[in-house]
Amino acid sequence: PRDLVVPVKVVGDTLGYIHVRLKIDDFTEPIRRNLYLRLFSTLLIFSGGLVLAVIISAHYVSPVVRLAHAAENVAAGDLSQELPVEGKDEVGRLTRSFNEMIVRLRQNRALEEAVRENQYLTHLGKLSSGMAHEIRNPLNFIGLAVDHLDAMTEGKGGEGEAEKRQVIGRIKEEIGRLNELVTNFILYGRPPELQRAAVRIPELVVGVLRLAEERLQAQSISCRTKFGDALEIHADPDMLRRALVNLVGNAVDAMPNGGTLSVYAGPRPGGRYSVVVEDTGIGIPAEDRERIFEPYFTSKVSGLGLGLVLTKKIVDAHGGEIFVDSTPGKGTRMEISLPGGAAAEGAPG
Repeated sequence: PRDLVVPVKVVGDTLGYIHVRLKIDDFTEPIRRNLYLRLFSTLLIFSGGLVLAVIISAHYVSPVVRLAHAAENVAAGDLSQELPVEGKDEVGRLTRSFNEMIVRLRQNRALEEAVRENQYLTHLGKLSSGMAHEIRNPLNFIGLAVDHLDAMTEGKGGEGEAEKRQVIGRIKEEIGRLNELVTNFILYGRPPELQRAAVRIPELVVGVLRLAEERLQAQSISCRTKFGDALEIHADPDMLRRALVNLVGNAVDAMPNGGTLSVYAGPRPGGRYSVVVEDTGIGIPAEDRERIFEPYFTSKVSGLGLGLVLTKKIVDAHGGEIFVDSTPGKGTRMEISLPGGAAAEGAPG
């Protein structure tokens, strides 16, 4: 305690004294305790908030993260993802919808695989039927011709020998058809493997036309050729020869009653090299023009419908393009454009 004495004066005279005794407590300890209590309360509230945030994160954020990872796996093609459904809140509803989506995707994939397998079997059936038909006819002819070869020359002298040579020529032609059929079938089933070399297109064209000479004469088809500068291009000669054989063969097939076959080859502006095969045959109907490069599509009585498909594959492998222009009843123009040498003016066609 502390004593305080205060004098009482009036006009300079001291009339008396006031004695005050003060009892002052020490507040330092209560203030310190209050400070510690506030600090503890703050830490307790912060810790409780942190624990609550962790609980909320585990309940809401973690399932969303798992859902995002599962969605990434599904986008990569893994449909085996399926997440446990926890609760009936928004996250649970989202997880349930995700699982239902996965089930539908699995069903769609199974359906697509079934459709693909059915299409494959359908194509295989058409291919097998076409192969059997195409092979059976030449084999039947060859078998009958071989059986009658000796009878053809018996007692006929020179006339019989000429007939025999004609039949042997037909046999060779049918064997060539069989070989061409099998080769096209084998090449269609695998991507072209180019063996590039320096190639002069006019020489290839002349060789192909020489092979078709007998058919051209038999069907009264006249042939016209025109070649530009005989530049060399870097290409696979065997593959290009096969493509030209297919184009020329189709043109001849389109003119059973005769006509004109025109083949032009030469450089084009822009560093390209062009080969044009044009006929005056029956032409291609407008509704079939978009389908001529589809496998197994053909408007012929015989054939597998692989010739133009293989031709396009060969042209694409060379970095080229193929263009079709046809008028029913007037003829068809097929043009192959390939990467070539320098452009030349006055190209044919």
